[in-house]
Amino acid sequence: MLLKTADVVVTDGFTGNVVLKTLEGAVRVLMTAILEAFGSEEQYKPHADALLPALLPLYETMSPDTYGGAMLLGVDGVCIITHGSSNAKAMLNGIKVAHEMVEVDIVGELRAAISAGA
Repeated sequence: MLLKTADVVVTDGFTGNVVLKTLEGAVRVLMTAILEAFGSEEQYKPHADALLPALLPLYETMSPDTYGGAMLLGVDGVCIITHGSSNAKAMLNGIKVAHEMVEVDIVGELRAAISAGA
């Protein structure tokens, strides 16, 4: 089976927001359900102790707090859109992402790529 993956998805703001909110909500619901199941009976505790070290990095990878936000295209500069409910970790990571984008001149790179394709 051939799997196709994407590192970047470009959408309009409304569609992107709906997709992100849906995925983030699904991850939160799933993680909450797993943690509740682990704690539901004493007999599951050893299994939970064995599985949690493997699940926590996955959760960290899927958590929006890890990334801090997404780049808003169409402005002449770096703009990171974050959640209204972003915590301190998410804000710090959003600032780090913005800093990295400025350091590598992402706006200039995008401008050059678009000009070359035109």
